[in-house]
Amino acid sequence: MSDNPAPKQPEIDFGNPMEEEKVLIGWKAPERLHKTHGKEFFTTIGAFVFLLSIIALFFKEVLLMITIWAFAFVAIAMSKTQPEIIDYAITTRGLKVDKNKYRFSELARFWLEEKFGETVMRVDTFRPFPGRLAVILDNLNIDKIKAILVKKIPYDKPEDTFVDKAGKWLSEKVPLEEPAKA
Repeated sequence: MSDNPAPKQPEIDFGNPMEEEKVLIGWKAPERLHKTHGKEFFTTIGAFVFLLSIIALFFKEVLLMITIWAFAFVAIAMSKTQPEIIDYAITTRGLKVDKNKYRFSELARFWLEEKFGETVMRVDTFRPFPGRLAVILDNLNIDKIKAILVKKIPYDKPEDTFVDKAGKWLSEKVPLEEPAKA
């Protein structure tokens, strides 16, 4: 057994709540994940929309057909539009996402995921809207961020819901485009 104790992590000073808010870590990153899609993606979406529209028309569900077209339009617009680069910060009082502030008391839990080659921090809030934040950690020290946040909110990935599992299954069984070749 060694006489030397493990090195201690330096304490994070969250300051006096009566004092001015201080930024512990700040960075710039895209406001949302973005993946460039090929022609095949848009062709597949068009085919699905056309097929679902025919089915909705058969059942005289015009409102459903309009909703399907609206979702398709939003999906195509978001895939064609590059996200803005915004400011993120972890402060002594909470999380800043652009101009929005979320105090630690409003944050329920956080966890990390990999998506489209990016590390994304998901944060559940106690607010009705938004209930979940997606913060892109653009080449940051993940361990440092975890060390700061775990002192204020729990690191806890929730179980996948039925909708999450169904979405993963559907995306595996019905891909909208061919996977990228390495």
